[in-house]
Amino acid sequence: MFFSLLRKEISQQVISAKFAVMTLLVVILALLSVVVMVRDYQLRTDNYNILAPQEDDTVAIKRPAPMSVLVKGLDERMGRSITVWTIGVLEVGTSQSDANRLFALFREIDMEFVAQVIMSLAAIIFSFDMISREKRRGTLKLMLANGVGRAKVLLAKLLGALVVVAIPALVALLIGLLYMQFTVPEAFSGDFYSRMLVFAGLILLYVLAFISIGLFISSLTHRPAVSLVFAMLVWALLVFVVPNAAFLVGRNIAGGETLEQQEVKVRHIWTSDVFKALNNLVPRRDFRERAMDTAGKLGSEYRHYINLAERRIGWVRLLSFFSPAGPFSFASWAAAGTGPEDSLEFKRDVLRYQSIAIEDAIKLLQIARGQDIGEPDFKARLFVEQRRPLTDALIEEVFPAAGALLFMALVFFIATFTAFIRYDVR
Repeated sequence: MFFSLLRKEISQQVISAKFAVMTLLVVILALLSVVVMVRDYQLRTDNYNILAPQEDDTVAIKRPAPMSVLVKGLDERMGRSITVWTIGVLEVGTSQSDANRLFALFREIDMEFVAQVIMSLAAIIFSFDMISREKRRGTLKLMLANGVGRAKVLLAKLLGALVVVAIPALVALLIGLLYMQFTVPEAFSGDFYSRMLVFAGLILLYVLAFISIGLFISSLTHRPAVSLVFAMLVWALLVFVVPNAAFLVGRNIAGGETLEQQEVKVRHIWTSDVFKALNNLVPRRDFRERAMDTAGKLGSEYRHYINLAERRIGWVRLLSFFSPAGPFSFASWAAAGTGPEDSLEFKRDVLRYQSIAIEDAIKLLQIARGQDIGEPDFKARLFVEQRRPLTDALIEEVFPAAGALLFMALVFFIATFTAFIRYDVR
């Protein structure tokens, strides 16, 4: 009986006009998204190849993540080149996004955005009237009169909607992968496939949470029109209002200076120390000692900002978990290697490289001045990028977020069942 109900739910939705419209919309957006994001990835990769450190360069830069084609996150901001000068300053280059002014005017729609907005909307549209529509048609009363349990009815509706919504989602991912296979085949690797599968699983959990919410709304109303109004209000609140409010509130709670203010403070320290050194306003010391002293001040400021950023991220993540969109976004970024934690890890790598680069830059300066440093074949050590492993991302972010999504789906399903027990099917 249960599988008969499940087949009925799937077949009814698949032959409906809204399934055709939603599938077409998702496929078109997915195709446009992957075309634009592949071009953006190629541009950033070309920029990386130009700015990548060559022999004796003390430059740190992060290679674009292949998964940024599907989940861009903060990957573009992490792609800035950072030069370590002899005096110790870390000079952040212009963002690579400035190389393409078009993207400054329009936000790129990646697969994460399509899933977060369009797939959640599809989940709501396919589930908001599952109960109220059956009541209006009189079929709900007939099913229950024939001895079908209410729990089976709800579970069949939940799984049926999940299958129906998963079809356009998986088609969209396959379109993206096929296009990438022809345009950027070098992006594919075992790690890429693992991250992509995690992302696909997160989409299913995210959709499941919104289907449970739609079912809950349907169990509280008796008219599909009323269900639609409430469903749209709840969807807009959870997808747009709560995540943005979490960012604003979390940033205010954490406090501290902005990135621009921190860069002004760093520039002031560097300018002041260079001015004193050039005008002999400080006791004459060894050049290396002075450079390391300046680097220490700058490193302290950078570490302070990293700690502040960690607090902000923590608050924003905590507050955003009041909506399925919050854990889904953070988990997707972590799985793709393009999230806030990956950005902070890159900054920590740069700080660790700073002292090494200063030592090598001073030796290169001495060689340029004709001084013998005792190392005739000396070459500056290049920055080695250390990407966060997927296993670390899974343990630290993905699994907790996936658990939150599953918990939300379970809570709303239980609430739906509780309301459905009292539901008047007449």
